[in-house]
Amino acid sequence: MDNLGLLRKQVKMPPDLDSPKATAINPLTLGFIDDIIEQEYRNEFYLPFRRQTRIALILGMVFWALYSLLEVLFLPDQILHIIKIVHFIVLIFGVFVISASYRKFFKRFNQPILMVAALMAGMGLLAHMLLLPDMAMSHYFPGLMLLIFWSHSFIGLRFVRACFVSVLLLLLSILLFTMVRPMPFVNLVSFFYFLVATILFSATASYLSERQKRTTFLSKRELNNERNYHLTRSLHDNLTGLPNRELLNDRLELAVSQALRDERQSAGFFIDLDGFKAINDTYGHQIGDLVLREVATRFKEVMREADTLSRIGGDEFFVLAKDISTESFAKFFAGKLLNQLQKPFNLSEAFMLPGMTASIGICIFPYKHCTAVDIIRRADHAMLEVKRGAKAGIFFA
Repeated sequence: MDNLGLLRKQVKMPPDLDSPKATAINPLTLGFIDDIIEQEYRNEFYLPFRRQTRIALILGMVFWALYSLLEVLFLPDQILHIIKIVHFIVLIFGVFVISASYRKFFKRFNQPILMVAALMAGMGLLAHMLLLPDMAMSHYFPGLMLLIFWSHSFIGLRFVRACFVSVLLLLLSILLFTMVRPMPFVNLVSFFYFLVATILFSATASYLSERQKRTTFLSKRELNNERNYHLTRSLHDNLTGLPNRELLNDRLELAVSQALRDERQSAGFFIDLDGFKAINDTYGHQIGDLVLREVATRFKEVMREADTLSRIGGDEFFVLAKDISTESFAKFFAGKLLNQLQKPFNLSEAFMLPGMTASIGICIFPYKHCTAVDIIRRADHAMLEVKRGAKAGIFFA
């Protein structure tokens, strides 16, 4: 009785949709802890992300080209050609990134590529400011702030990578304007005050935006999972997880259409376990449930990929087997099902039930005016013919 008590505790639980740990978001990087969910997130938003990236790059290149008109106003002829080379390199790299967005490798390496693009644009602006006269620097400083905003909110860089670009540009600016080309202290303080403020505002906005986007994705994913779970439960048997009668009817109707179209025969096998009521009466329904799950598992072992195994109630199962060319082949397949029940049922190390038999009714289709309901009915009647006899056998409708 102790062994039976342990067996009765083996209750099938519904699948865990997603644990809190799996759906957690790293508060620093905003990446999902679970790599699979992270990949799902990137796949779902890749197409709109790529479209936004192209638009951002095109607009960035247009503004960069227009910005170069200031070079003629401020730069002497002896260094103008150097700046033009820098300007040309940045534009060419922008064209490369846009063309790369049409390649497969961009899906995997888009973030490093976009980081390089943003850094090149930033270093191009810093090169301008390094070579410009003092009076012209103030005209390029707003461009550096626009670039930081562009990196955080438009080009498609993730929060962490955009912050890396911004901090690196800040450090390069400190190096250039304190050591390479020192600025007056008042100008230096003003410059870095507005630069740091721009980085903080842009980083905060991109952090909140990305976190909200990921949270919304999780909520949508949870709703979809729950919807799919309940849809699966409505079309599958709760005990064995097999398709129920409703799903079986749909697949049978499809099989009938395919059989008529391709002129190929299929078969329905109505299976009723012999003596199962005695198991329930003797050992209880929980033990009977364990037996039914084991029967389902054994039947699955002989199923072909195109076949459908269904539990349609109590100890009754139904198999839809496609491409059953002859009655002899159908009989052979039914024999395989019966053989699966002959082995003892080891429900635990100390509790075993002997093997069992079953009565199987077979209906081969298509035939004139056949329907899913009629196929099941005919196979059921054929099974009852076995029951009226000695049981443990096969009968054709």
